[in-house]
Amino acid sequence: MGSNTYRDLLSRRKDRIIAVILGFKDAEVDEYLPMDVSRGLRSAILDGINEYHDLVMDILKSMENESLVINEDFISRLEDLHERVMDTKVT
Repeated sequence: MGSNTYRDLLSRRKDRIIAVILGFKDAEVDEYLPMDVSRGLRSAILDGINEYHDLVMDILKSMENESLVINEDFISRLEDLHERVMDTKVT
């Protein structure tokens, strides 16, 4: 499977999961949310999924160019930061 095939597959899956999540949000959640919160949630969903997709595409490109360097310490620090952010309660 060539890299363009992977890229196309990943892009289609990204678009499909965005459609599923936003479709559910629109149909099942929006009625309980103020409009500004609904827009904020939509933006957070799109930003998060698109940033993740961009990262995956960058890694794929790096692997194709054989220029991928993984700094395990940096990855560990990012994981720790992510856990702390996710454990923080919004008040």
